[in-house]
Amino acid sequence: MSSPKYGKFNTGRTKKYFPLLRWRFNTVNHPVIQSAEKCASSTAIAKFSMQELQMLVGLTNTLQCNERKAVRIALYEATKRPVKAHETAFAYASSQSTEKGHQGRSSLKQWKLPKAEKEIAIEAAKELGISDSEFVRMAIIWLQRGIRNGTVDALTNSKLIPFDAVARTWSRENPGSKAQGRVPHPGVAKLKQAAKVAYEEARYINEQRNKAQWARRQTYLMENGFELPLDDNGGFDKLESLDALLEIQEAENFERIIQEQIAKLRLGEREAFNFRWLEQILDLTKKELDWLWEDQLAEAKEQAQFEERV
Repeated sequence: MSSPKYGKFNTGRTKKYFPLLRWRFNTVNHPVIQSAEKCASSTAIAKFSMQELQMLVGLTNTLQCNERKAVRIALYEATKRPVKAHETAFAYASSQSTEKGHQGRSSLKQWKLPKAEKEIAIEAAKELGISDSEFVRMAIIWLQRGIRNGTVDALTNSKLIPFDAVARTWSRENPGSKAQGRVPHPGVAKLKQAAKVAYEEARYINEQRNKAQWARRQTYLMENGFELPLDDNGGFDKLESLDALLEIQEAENFERIIQEQIAKLRLGEREAFNFRWLEQILDLTKKELDWLWEDQLAEAKEQAQFEERV
């Protein structure tokens, strides 16, 4: 999956008074919106969890249309990219999904749509080998998630409205924001304060985690007889010294394991070597067997050096 095209917060000119990203598409010219066909058919009845219903609300807001048209747009776009939609969203839409927020489905939903759109969706579901209800759910989840994480940045005859334009519209609809003076709307001010608190909590948690990790590493080194060198200021250069010592320790452990494996293989080879010779000459002494073994090793070494030169 490609990296998200949009960051978590608005980074445009309006970020001072409107820090959120509000995804909005101009779908006026989308084929579904322009269609004059009668909605005489219905989608398959599909079950949805509470989180999935919230995703549908978000998709409706993003596409700036009613729920039925939003579902039709999702189906229309998913039938044009069925494999991609399946790869990225079926794990969440599957009737057997174990993903968080996609279990315990108890709400039944069904929407009217033109017969032609229904048949295309049914055919796409058949080609993917999934049920019609799973395809409906998958289309909604795929489009909503794809728009938010940047993997879906274009819809048919529809463009993403720039965030600054959305923010300016929002500021006009919310008196008291005073966008020109960069005085945040009370609602946004609360949000920014909550974000600040969350950031500080995350920073504190990260610091504690790092301290705990350092304590475990230091204990490990002390138990294994290592001493950390002092830095120029008389303290410990924790990261570089520690990582270097751990790397040395891991290299030594790896070398020891390799040598043990080689020794085991050599022992097995020697036992087989002795067995073969004693089958042929029963009265061979240990000294004679050792001489034959060393001669074979020397010959193998010489052959290996020759092949390396070649």
